[in-house]
Amino acid sequence: MQKNKLFYGSVLAILSFNNLMFSQIHVGMDVSGSFDISYPSELEVDSEDYDSDNGLVIGYDYLVQKQDQVNLGVGVEYMMLRGIDEFSEGKGAFHSIYGFGKYLVDDKIYGLGRLGYSIHTGDDDYTDTDGFGKIELKGGMMYTLGGGYSLTPNINLEASYSSHAGGFELSGSDITEMFGSSLDYKLKYTRFNIGIIYTP
Repeated sequence: MQKNKLFYGSVLAILSFNNLMFSQIHVGMDVSGSFDISYPSELEVDSEDYDSDNGLVIGYDYLVQKQDQVNLGVGVEYMMLRGIDEFSEGKGAFHSIYGFGKYLVDDKIYGLGRLGYSIHTGDDDYTDTDGFGKIELKGGMMYTLGGGYSLTPNINLEASYSSHAGGFELSGSDITEMFGSSLDYKLKYTRFNIGIIYTP
């Protein structure tokens, strides 16, 4: 019985170590960002852009396939809520699930791309309409393009540009009743990020 426990414990330790070998953690700061809102065609109003506050982003990547110059994997990213410069209240974010690819130019420099889905979230003030209907947030596709430089075998410096598609549905107001049961607003959040990547 004791031998079985020792065996299973060793297997779990090896699996955990292997998972660390093929994983990485990244922490970055969005140094610039913009919310681009497209109004429903029924309203005949142009789109508007709003600058966002800086915000922290934390992610975890797992390497699925490693070749000579190409690495492929999957990952998740959690974005801290951030406000909009033009408004005093309300903070939103996009949390992502994605697949990624890295192309190793040499032993120091690489390019990267991510493609996946973003979950649109926000605090109570972000979805508050002051009694002017109800807002339901919607997610959408996301992509990231960027590159990195290896500072040490375990630490990389990375810069990237990301775009997150989403939106929200407004219902339960006098305006929505004029055009039907609801109105769909499209939202695109773009950001530039500088981060540190740690590989155990």
